Amino acid sequence: MIIGGLTTLIQLFPVFGFGMGLPTVMGVAFAYMPILTTIGMQYDISAIFGAQLVAAFASIFIGMFIGKIRKFFPPIVCDTVVLAIGLSLYNTAINYFGGGSDHRRRVLHYYGRLRP
Repeated sequence: MIIGGLTTLIQLFPVFGFGMGLPTVMGVAFAYMPILTTIGMQYDISAIFGAQLVAAFASIFIGMFIGKIRKFFPPIVCDTVVLAIGLSLYNTAINYFGGGSDHRRRVLHYYGRLRP
């Protein structure tokens, strides 16, 4: 949350050309959750951190040229990408809706039916 607050301030008050000078609230997102889950299952946490670091610098680089490449992203393309991200998050959403990944274990432990 601290980082979200700092990035919100950078968006509001641009520093060295970073930020747009508009009151935009920055925060956490779950759009990349399926990708990071796949990376985490095949590798380890250091691969997840490395992927996030590379993606951060790629986002900064793409952001510097967004005005020139915006014509390649009409609304139908953006809407399709957002829909695909939303559909890929159904498993995570249903899992959290049901109490999380270890919900069954916690319930059985609470009622004394789970042996340690």
